[in-house]
Amino acid sequence: MPKLLLTIILLVTSNYIFSQNWSIVRLNTNYFFDLDSSQNIQGVLEEFSGFKVDSTYIIGGDTFYIHSKKLSPNPSGFIPCDTLVESSFGVMTIKNSNSTKVININNDTFYFPKLNSHANNWKLIEFPNGQFISAQVFNSDTITFKNNLDSIIRVRLTKRDSSNAMIGSIDDTISILKSTGWFQTLNWTYYLDTSKALHYTRSSFELMRKSEIYDFDVNDEFHISINENNGPIDYLNIKILSKNIQGDSVTYTREIDRESNIYDGSIWPPIRTSYNHYTDTVTYSNINQLIGGLPQAFSSDSTYTHSLHNMTSNQTNRYGYTLSKPDYHYQFENKYCYSSSSTERTFMKGCGSVDYKSDNVNGSPNFTLEQLIYYKKGSQTWGNPHIITNIPINRNSKSQFKVYPNPAKNKIQIELINPTEYARIFDLNGRLLKYIQFPQSPNLSIDISDIDIGLYIIELKLSNGKTLNKKLIINR
Repeated sequence: MPKLLLTIILLVTSNYIFSQNWSIVRLNTNYFFDLDSSQNIQGVLEEFSGFKVDSTYIIGGDTFYIHSKKLSPNPSGFIPCDTLVESSFGVMTIKNSNSTKVININNDTFYFPKLNSHANNWKLIEFPNGQFISAQVFNSDTITFKNNLDSIIRVRLTKRDSSNAMIGSIDDTISILKSTGWFQTLNWTYYLDTSKALHYTRSSFELMRKSEIYDFDVNDEFHISINENNGPIDYLNIKILSKNIQGDSVTYTREIDRESNIYDGSIWPPIRTSYNHYTDTVTYSNINQLIGGLPQAFSSDSTYTHSLHNMTSNQTNRYGYTLSKPDYHYQFENKYCYSSSSTERTFMKGCGSVDYKSDNVNGSPNFTLEQLIYYKKGSQTWGNPHIITNIPINRNSKSQFKVYPNPAKNKIQIELINPTEYARIFDLNGRLLKYIQFPQSPNLSIDISDIDIGLYIIELKLSNGKTLNKKLIINR
């Protein structure tokens, strides 16, 4: 009786798993894969490869899933570009009530029977000489993928001759998830050439929404360095003053200090610096939109294509990823491709765009690099702040403070008007030298005898969230 009960349970479980609506691919799904192979095929290897099913159409009883195209050429000038990344996973998938077919760029067809029964020993692909690739479901299970429990089937592939005897060295496994399709797959373009057989495992890589990337709070601060054509570096210090969410958009009011530096041969050192202070507003719309992802199908002449790299910065300890958008030109006549310009932007959760590169080699070359060098979010800080020294301090006459003597030798007095939380002293490289918690008294004495002669910045954090700066000169 116990054996019979166990048999019934296994049969019920098996029927449940294989009666679900299995599908190799699904519409509007990004498929990112880690390359699980030491093989090297030009134009295929990337940190993340993949495809997106971005459109379908129906003819008769067949549903055609079109995989969006993504070029992956070697970036060094004109090179043979006879493979498209999506060809590794098939250029399209065709599904009807009885079967699913994967079509690769060479028009090879890989056949899968209806995936709602325990299908065994079907022919994945058959060759003119009678040889074929045999496919057999050998395992069904449940796994956790992207924090969701999902059913999975595993299929073993073997190469066999016309008498069904195993031949050659192909003995591979593919896996399919019930919810989203491919979990482990192969390079279907080169699969029949064992020397080029690439294996891919589905990555748990996730795209972020705008609402996660541009999630700022009042009093958040971001310091950004800007470099144009390898010239002098400009700095932009941003502080969030207000936040307003309306529907599918968020608007921030920002306080901005800017330091601009340009070459000027008439002075020495030959750098002319100007300062500006202003407030502005910025609105991010469609905040539920995913940032990044694989591109839509491209035309025959030119397209922007995407390449994603997952990352968790060791410095910021915040999740993010880099989105590359090279402007690749692809010539179908001779199968050559080249890049004329490219942009690369790194997004970080809660910090927006933290790294931006733009490089254009057409006409007059130009180069732009913007990098986050410091942020403060709540009690969390990262990086070294760039203190902009010549911004007028008396923006609000009620928010002034006095420092004396200045120049100073070994001790200074700070006289306050508004309630203050703390004072910090930085050198001009942004290195923190002192942190002083303020007492309830409106006056504070600070020992600076351990600080060398030079120019420094005193920063005060007021209780209302504002920060004030003054220059301090130490001269003995």
